[in-house]
Amino acid sequence: MELLIGVGVIALLVVGIGRWVRPARPKPPVASSPPPSAASSVDGGAMLATPAAPSTEVQSQGAGSGAGGSWAEAQRLRGLLLARRVPPVFTSWQLVPEPGEVFFYELGADYERFYGQEVGYRPASGFYFGSPAFILAGLAVSGITNVQRRRDAAAQSATQWRELEAIRFVVTNHRLLCLVGGQWVSFHYGAMTAVYPEVASGALICEFTGVPPLRLQGPDVAIAAVMTVFATHGLQAVAEHPSLQVLG
Repeated sequence: MELLIGVGVIALLVVGIGRWVRPARPKPPVASSPPPSAASSVDGGAMLATPAAPSTEVQSQGAGSGAGGSWAEAQRLRGLLLARRVPPVFTSWQLVPEPGEVFFYELGADYERFYGQEVGYRPASGFYFGSPAFILAGLAVSGITNVQRRRDAAAQSATQWRELEAIRFVVTNHRLLCLVGGQWVSFHYGAMTAVYPEVASGALICEFTGVPPLRLQGPDVAIAAVMTVFATHGLQAVAEHPSLQVLG
């Protein structure tokens, strides 16, 4: 009897030790929630600086795909803004952004400024010696020459579009940056007093206080016109501006 009791105790000890040293069953893995994406939207006419899509450089549509590519991109940009979405951005390693500024497009256009200038002329003069007929003829020629010189000077000094140059320019949420004569010139939306987007003819005219007006022309300018209207007049103007209606 004592032998049976001893065997039973030993068996119970073996079972207890086995349960004690048995490794715990691992819990099934739980999938972690993906991090929330940075939403980007156009809110009440103000563009949030955080991009919705990964930063991708948008090349000049006019240089690569012709006028059709620029027109399609202008239509796409207008659609994105009306859907309250921010277009893709790119990183510029040349330009220093202002606080909260992002770069949307690098494009090409013909650049001009509108102003007059002072132009002088030197009157023609001469001393004529000879017969009266010769002297009169000389004076007549001098008079005609002076009249023509005055006309040329007046034409050159008249207020007109000047400084025509094919340039690169960058469209941001703060300004238009134009590379003119090897230097970057800023035209801030906040400094504009009037905007004339002629999308159908590929032109954009911007006026400022105390600064000559700016005109950009070319296929890519339709893209800049859409962004400029949005930045100066707000989201409602993107939908209702008469010049943008041709984009559909």
